[in-house]
Amino acid sequence: MTTWGEYQPYVRSAVLKDTAADPSDYRWSEASVYAYFCQALKQFAAHTAATDTETYAIANATTSTLTLPADIYDDAVQTTVLVYNDGEKRVLLEGMALKPGMVLTEVAPGAVTYPRSFWEWPKGTLNLGFTLKNGTSADLWYFANWALPDDEGDDDYVLPIPSWAELPVAYLIGAFAAVAEGMQASNIRQWNTRPDTGTPEHNPLHRQTEHMMMLYRDLISWHPPQNRQTYFRQGAGI
Repeated sequence: MTTWGEYQPYVRSAVLKDTAADPSDYRWSEASVYAYFCQALKQFAAHTAATDTETYAIANATTSTLTLPADIYDDAVQTTVLVYNDGEKRVLLEGMALKPGMVLTEVAPGAVTYPRSFWEWPKGTLNLGFTLKNGTSADLWYFANWALPDDEGDDDYVLPIPSWAELPVAYLIGAFAAVAEGMQASNIRQWNTRPDTGTPEHNPLHRQTEHMMMLYRDLISWHPPQNRQTYFRQGAGI
């Protein structure tokens, strides 16, 4: 398991080529590399996200809404699994995608009408097509954003991503770093004389960014994207 204290020096030496003996002489500060790493994790989640669970204990018999976890990544209706535990059986609920003009009918607790459904509205809130009974619970399985370190100095933070993703994420950090440097170089080059200005293609950092992104895309293509679609039989008891 790789820690941030191990990973940051690796990124600096293998990708950024930023190996000053004194941290004050780094080309990219610890805060900058930390910021690029956080952004890289958020982008990597588009290919492979973290997974997590949330359990809701129902203490109010009039409850028919649930608040989604703050770190949920993807569409709750399409990619989560929600199971209702009523003490007698566990029921797998069906996610319902809202469409204009739909009429939603409330289903009373204990009714046998199926499927029991849930939908997201507004963003971050799950609505259920029935009222949850007091003393019951609901379990949510979902895809999440990767947990970030508390700050750039948290050397004990363990990278949560798969080990195969450490190298492509390092290249993505390098791409973000090169973009920032390229913007600064472009601002400086506006004062060049015409023979020296060239075109954007002559900016080595521009090419470096493209190269880093190409390496990232090439490496993650060796691994299939995470399958986030959930399939189940309507109204199935589990």
